[in-house]
Amino acid sequence: MQRNGVETDDFTLGSVISSCANLASLEEVAQFHCQALVSGLISFITVSNALITLYGKCGSMEDSYQLFVQMNTRDEVSWTALLSGYAQFGKANETIDLFERMLASGLKPDGVTFIGVLSACSRAGLVEKGLQYFESMIKEHGIIPIPDH
Repeated sequence: MQRNGVETDDFTLGSVISSCANLASLEEVAQFHCQALVSGLISFITVSNALITLYGKCGSMEDSYQLFVQMNTRDEVSWTALLSGYAQFGKANETIDLFERMLASGLKPDGVTFIGVLSACSRAGLVEKGLQYFESMIKEHGIIPIPDH
């Protein structure tokens, strides 16, 4: 696209970043991040969310967190992306703390959010806490469990 002079928009950059999520190295994430900054597309929530996810999948939770706190607006996807990164790398306390902050901010978790929280509890041996979250997922949030839960 760039070679042909086609301008990248937030949807395109977010989609490209998301499609590379399982393949990217930290160097590639940094390149995407720079492109988002230079183009001004970092201000779009879809682009920032994709970068948070990508940093998380590469294990760079500090970069993921820094981008999260710099966002002007965060949605459920923003919180879930960061939370899932923490959960993936065994940071149960950070996962639970972020989940509680998400709830306190008035946002509603979805099934993917709960997969991250329950995974973190499981990995850390927090069986009772995990059971409490599982029950709240069903009773308070109306989410029907799937095998991943």
